[in-house]
Amino acid sequence: MTHNYRFSISTRSTFLAICIVMMASGLFSQEADNSFSQSVPVPVPRDAVPSIAEAVEAHLGYVTDYSLDQYGRQQTGIWLGQIDIRTSGLPNAQGSDKAVAEQPWVGSNLYLDQPTMVAAVELGRRTGCKCYQESITRYLEAHVRLLKRNSQSPKTQPLDFRTCLDSNYDLFLDRYVLTNPKYFSTGIYSPAWEILWQESNQLTRRAIESLTQDVLSDTQVRNDSPEAITSDENGQFHKAAISLSAASWLLENHPMGTDSLRNTAAQISRLRPRRENDLTLRTLTLWTRALMDFDKATGSEATPSNWQPGIDNRLRSHQQLQISGTQDIRSAFSSGGANKFNGRLAWAELCLTAWKETGKIKYRDEAKRYADVLTEQFREKPLKKHNAETYGRVLHFLHRFGKEMKNTQYSNAAKIISKQALQQLYSPKMGMFHSHPDTNRCDSREGIGFLLLALLYLDGHDPTETSAVNF
Repeated sequence: MTHNYRFSISTRSTFLAICIVMMASGLFSQEADNSFSQSVPVPVPRDAVPSIAEAVEAHLGYVTDYSLDQYGRQQTGIWLGQIDIRTSGLPNAQGSDKAVAEQPWVGSNLYLDQPTMVAAVELGRRTGCKCYQESITRYLEAHVRLLKRNSQSPKTQPLDFRTCLDSNYDLFLDRYVLTNPKYFSTGIYSPAWEILWQESNQLTRRAIESLTQDVLSDTQVRNDSPEAITSDENGQFHKAAISLSAASWLLENHPMGTDSLRNTAAQISRLRPRRENDLTLRTLTLWTRALMDFDKATGSEATPSNWQPGIDNRLRSHQQLQISGTQDIRSAFSSGGANKFNGRLAWAELCLTAWKETGKIKYRDEAKRYADVLTEQFREKPLKKHNAETYGRVLHFLHRFGKEMKNTQYSNAAKIISKQALQQLYSPKMGMFHSHPDTNRCDSREGIGFLLLALLYLDGHDPTETSAVNF
């Protein structure tokens, strides 16, 4: 059913209390009772754009309470991958036999929901409401049941959370469908391992260990080589970066019984491409961040992985080709490609982190070029071509850069852009964000979770500081 207004989160408890009193007083007839139980709650219209906190709370209220799996034979607590914000359900959802492979976004994907989960956990901390964590628990419990059911066949290898992260869940057929591309294997951020661990440390540990073993079987690593040489395929290093970051998280947070994993991660950290500049900027960013994670996790126990040459070579290459960070971000901005633009923003975040780690001015200057272009560009016009993830990455980087530099110019620019984001992507009458301007959908593949995380950062501390998920 399509409706014009949404029910305000802050008035839910009051509304339910009134209903209980009316029912106790006999003010609902049996006919009215039936009608009430089948219809959407009486909405509270809101025409003006609310505050950041109100917008995020309203959106996550609907995601965690209403936009859930109600399809197929098994109705679970799994969140919807794509939501029609007018109905809180799947867009044009019908009882179809078609699999998610044929209707790619009439389903759910655990990896794509990781940033939103981190935002929900943070909102629960700030509000004191357990409802968000309870919704996440129901979501993950449903996946654990599915994994156990799928593992019962004697021919099936024991499954772990990798299956959920690399697959869509078909809401109509109640089963996993492999995606192409595999979002987890090709993504530029880590899953929220801390949330998965809380649900099942066994399935999380098994996922991380299998990731690292796969990398060793796919690459030429010699135990006696100080720098193992591998092929120059970006896909191989992308996979190695994901596994090394995952192993580093486990080594740092749950080190008991990880001696074998420590040795495997050390081997992966020695991988080197034949030519540094053959890695794309996206892959180089992910790989360098993984080496940083490994150094942090192992401390003085291992030889530092020496992540700096990768960034230094790329900066030198830009200078030789007379390409600056300014030209790079302008080109990515004008191209209109969200993946390219978001990859550049991840590189800018990396350069800022590199400056914090080393104090080297060249890293700070590279990050500053990006911050200056973004500030100037958004002063001219909003990012109408780009999605929620792009807005989130721009907001997070500018606000973080302003705080690290102690320069309010950039933090103020982030606040101005946050108002643009609310105007472009938030529907007050629906009480939800849409993931792209001029649409009625909220789509997990368009990075809505990154926008929520960035808005929470502007309204408080950075939720990703305590999470494996990163910008």
